[in-house]
Amino acid sequence: MGPTERGTLDLILRRDFLAFCQMCFYELNPGKKFESNWHIEVLAYHLNKITSREIKHLLVLMPPRCLKSTIVSVAWPAFILGRKPSARIIDISYGEALTNKLSDETRRIMRSDWYHRIFSGTVINPSKDAVERFETTQNGYRMATSIGGALTGFGGDYLIIDDPNKPSEIDSEASRKKTKDWLLNTALSRLDDPKKGGIVMVMQRIGVDDLADTFMNFNDVTTLIIPAYAERDFSYEIRENKKYIYRAGEYLQPQRYGAKEIESLRQKLGTRNFEAQYQQNPIPQEGGLFHWKWFLPCEAPPACSELVMSVDVAATEGGGNYTAMLLLGHRDGCWYIIAAHRFQHDLTKVRNKIVELDQIHRPDLIVIDGGGVGRGLCQQFKVDGYNYVWPTVARRSKQDNAAHIAPMIERGNVFYVATAPGLKEFRDEIVTFPESKNDDFVDALTQVLCNSSNAISFARRYKRPERADIRSKTNQLDVKVLHLNLSNFMR
Repeated sequence: MGPTERGTLDLILRRDFLAFCQMCFYELNPGKKFESNWHIEVLAYHLNKITSREIKHLLVLMPPRCLKSTIVSVAWPAFILGRKPSARIIDISYGEALTNKLSDETRRIMRSDWYHRIFSGTVINPSKDAVERFETTQNGYRMATSIGGALTGFGGDYLIIDDPNKPSEIDSEASRKKTKDWLLNTALSRLDDPKKGGIVMVMQRIGVDDLADTFMNFNDVTTLIIPAYAERDFSYEIRENKKYIYRAGEYLQPQRYGAKEIESLRQKLGTRNFEAQYQQNPIPQEGGLFHWKWFLPCEAPPACSELVMSVDVAATEGGGNYTAMLLLGHRDGCWYIIAAHRFQHDLTKVRNKIVELDQIHRPDLIVIDGGGVGRGLCQQFKVDGYNYVWPTVARRSKQDNAAHIAPMIERGNVFYVATAPGLKEFRDEIVTFPESKNDDFVDALTQVLCNSSNAISFARRYKRPERADIRSKTNQLDVKVLHLNLSNFMR
């Protein structure tokens, strides 16, 4: 390579982080081929936006073996210190061995001839050159620490959190809590200037309540979810004013992990571990009261003789409990979960949403929790002529109600439509109850199934014309309760 070509290359490496990442790969993996892929471009583009302060917080959820640590914890600190030798960077990983390895690889890059050539103003201070923390001659540094390590007295312009949990901790609530508490109470307060500093968290999911779940709910967090296999379309910014569409049915790295390799990983790891680590779709542990295998899948419900919309009301906007709605179809003694919606609105918007869903789904009966804020909502609907809106008041605890309907579900009397909207959120809540973070769908389910025969009777009274000729077989339970006093359900 002649002087002109080398000068052009150096200029590109100095300005283009993506090209710099490729050079770092060759430095760390001599003789290996760099396999460029769109996800590397997406990651590099978003790290540039952190550096330029266009975004403040970045969460990257990506499978193992995708170069995420090399790009985020190795190349990016070297690039930042090359352009700004006084920058201060703290990098945190789950274990000391990994943390030190990543730090040492950054040092290898910064000691290379090509790095000295393109960033001649950045020099590691030989008297402060330890793997745990090395400094530049302009007092910038890269500090490496592991979860629970000492950070007192140290701050940074950039905080990198790279795989804070071991994948083996997927079932250890104590380990996940320890990691989360240390990061939230200690590490995340280490930015010298919270208004200007940047935080990047890159990891694979290990559970529904892992650190990613907490961090993605912070303000101003840009989240990149990149699964090994796309089960739906994903859209990512890849360059200014340009998006990349990761199409359903495509593989992230088909040259390395195609259909055969992905299925082998699923078999080796088990569905739950695979879904968390490779698909970024953690499946909760079952809480013990309900098991998902009890709910039977169907492609579509039969022609339902009754259609009931059940609403558990919460007047919350932007936080707190959800208002949860289930659309339940009934036929021949079986119930079918057709749709699940949840939202956080004030009471006026909750009412408007119920009206909207009523117009879309046209249920025969709307059951609303008649306690608390639901009481006034029911009264308002009655005044407005919604005679098929009925309040119900729970007479038992949530857990007792759930235990009451569990045998019905275990017997195979409750189905779900496989393509039902909101099914994942419903499933996640149901199988973790009573330890689940939310229980709004559980309440929406129990307030109908605990009063199943009454709900059917009232739905028949207000049946829509399109279901007028559809009849269910009357079972013995229906015969016993059809003529019971309905005051409990109506109250």
